[in-house]
Amino acid sequence: MKLVDESAEWDIFVELALWMHRTSINSFTQLSPFMIVYGIQPQFSADQFQPQNLWNRMMQIVKGLLRLRDHAKIAIKKA
Repeated sequence: MKLVDESAEWDIFVELALWMHRTSINSFTQLSPFMIVYGIQPQFSADQFQPQNLWNRMMQIVKGLLRLRDHAKIAIKKA
């Protein structure tokens, strides 16, 4: 396959190349362009399936439920 044939489909790789650039850590700022724009680290689909991330998410949900329960108790007492 010639380079001309391969480069004819360059547009297929633009989105992936942009994502890689936007999520790469800059050596000077130590931040990615994504972090600078959105203020959070990008989430990759593979990150969701790591046990530690799953555990952290479950703990966030539990803490949120406890706060909601306490809020509901206060609202019931005021009613």
